[in-house]
Amino acid sequence: MQDKKLYKILIVDDNTNNLFTLKTVINQYIDAEVIEAASGEKALDILLDTLVDMIILDIQMDGMDGFETASIIKGRKKTQDIPIIFLTAAYVSDEFQRRGFKLGASDYLTKPVDDNQLINRIKVYLKLIEKERMMNTGLEALVAVRTAELLKAKEEAEAANLAKSIFLANMSHEIRTPMNGVIGMLQLLDMTGLNTEQKDYVDTIKNSAYQLLNIINDILDISRIEAGKVKLETERISIIGILNETADFFRKSITGKDITLKLSISDNVPENVFGDGLRLKQILNNLIGNALKFTTHGEISIKANMKNMLIAGDTALIEISVSDTGIGIEKDKLDIIFSSFTQADSSITKKYGGTGLGLAISQKLVGLMNGKISADSRLGEGSIFTCVIPFIICKDMKEMSQKELQENSWGVKTQAEVKTGIRILIIEDNPINSIVLEKYLAIMGHSVSVANDAESALELVGKDYYDIILMDVQMPDMDGITLTQIIRRGKAFRDIPIIAVTAMAMSGDREKCLEAGMNDYIAKPVDLENLHEMVLKYTKGAMQ
Repeated sequence: MQDKKLYKILIVDDNTNNLFTLKTVINQYIDAEVIEAASGEKALDILLDTLVDMIILDIQMDGMDGFETASIIKGRKKTQDIPIIFLTAAYVSDEFQRRGFKLGASDYLTKPVDDNQLINRIKVYLKLIEKERMMNTGLEALVAVRTAELLKAKEEAEAANLAKSIFLANMSHEIRTPMNGVIGMLQLLDMTGLNTEQKDYVDTIKNSAYQLLNIINDILDISRIEAGKVKLETERISIIGILNETADFFRKSITGKDITLKLSISDNVPENVFGDGLRLKQILNNLIGNALKFTTHGEISIKANMKNMLIAGDTALIEISVSDTGIGIEKDKLDIIFSSFTQADSSITKKYGGTGLGLAISQKLVGLMNGKISADSRLGEGSIFTCVIPFIICKDMKEMSQKELQENSWGVKTQAEVKTGIRILIIEDNPINSIVLEKYLAIMGHSVSVANDAESALELVGKDYYDIILMDVQMPDMDGITLTQIIRRGKAFRDIPIIAVTAMAMSGDREKCLEAGMNDYIAKPVDLENLHEMVLKYTKGAMQ
């Protein structure tokens, strides 16, 4: 004979697959008897004879929909206090939510339902029901049992979060490693004197590879941000430089299209401020990229100005707007466009592509910077996205010399010619990635040695002197963190620049590399121009 379940939960959905999935998930995590109803009418019949603790109710059903069903349930004295969680598709407007709560719904979830979110919501309401039972019955034993269950649930949730982090880290590494080979080989192929047709093919493949990489980066970014693991950097940056650099990049991408990209920077925008230049550039990339995606002809306009000065003139509110003449957005859908994995119209995903994460990431990054982002749009006429972000002005900055103006916004030299003869050691266990790095650095005129494991690396370091070491982190016999620590023990090797070149791109990975004694960090897939700049940064003394 089966044990009597602690709770009864009624699921109402006209889709049998949804009924099965929800019942399976609930039975896995909650000690409850799950009752199924394939229609609103059936649910009302069940409630005549059976008292349940909670109802999970689909809104869009054939016949009697969820709103009608909920209205009758809340109108019956016997069932009026039963908590109802509404379920509906993610693309449905906020009007559904407002209508549901007005009818007396306790909560609202969108499909496809996240298992953890569903279970956590159910547990919250069951906990309230349980407290009411305890007050009525005074069963202290129940407190101990439920406390143990809650502790177990907490441990399971923490284990699930850890497993998610490990999974994302592993997937990031496994995807980035082959992507480094693909993009690196394409960059090398691009240097071999291709004819016009061949170059078009290579450019098309490269664009596709970068699109895939952007999707990977978006998923990792939103996971890090929502987990609270994103830390902003504070360094001297040039807002004007970043705006010009970003605009130039997108101007190249619209060559041959019936689109004009304009950049207007007011004279009151300060040249140098303290902030996170990388994240500001990411926000701009998302906003301009979004405008470009939905604009087939016309104009994309980027404007920047200083709105106000705060705190005795030390902090400036910088307003940056990106407007377009694209397809536009309906007014009642402006609120959902900043939600993760969401676009204003589900059909847009099929036509224009994308993860629906760019605007969500931008909003969260602007929020981390203590700023605000907003959107305004007219369907068929275009959209404008505006962010206002506070930046501390570099008040003690003197006029920048001509030499400083030759540096880019990250402080790396961009000289055109580089003296040869730099000795570089590549430590990389993946043969394709080592070939990409070796061939590119050789083309640049450097002397390159390659070690495919830690033992070979230590042997080479012991025999010869190197101006720089490019270090993979995840290797089968010994990881790059440990290997770096061993190399740093030798007095002769304490000052050799060691750069992590790794597919480890999760939050905290860069910090681990630096704590181990590495000087800097490049995430795979490696952009060869960025690699060139990194080598310049750490070997400029050796080239003089």
